[in-house]
Amino acid sequence: MSKQVDRVMAQYGVTTEKALIRAVRDEYTRETGERFTLRDAELMLDGMYEAEYQRIAGGAYVCDYHSDSMGWDACADRPCAETDDRPAIERYGTPEHEAWLIEMEAGE
Repeated sequence: MSKQVDRVMAQYGVTTEKALIRAVRDEYTRETGERFTLRDAELMLDGMYEAEYQRIAGGAYVCDYHSDSMGWDACADRPCAETDDRPAIERYGTPEHEAWLIEMEAGE
């Protein structure tokens, strides 16, 4: 499975996609009071996967530092901010990126 699927599954505490679809359906039914179907949940998951892909691609999980207390293994699956040469505006979660998002939303 892809990283985005794995991360969404971990958020819901499930290990299979079927269980994930049911968990999403149940959550949205509970939150909205409306009856969501499994198909509705699959469509919601598509959006969740895309959002997670964007967070991964944008650097949301980039390790900001390596400290002795954290250990090198803690960031083994994430690029280090020291080696990420993208402009700050392109890295998810930076103040520059957040300001850009606000500007884009205001223009819609």
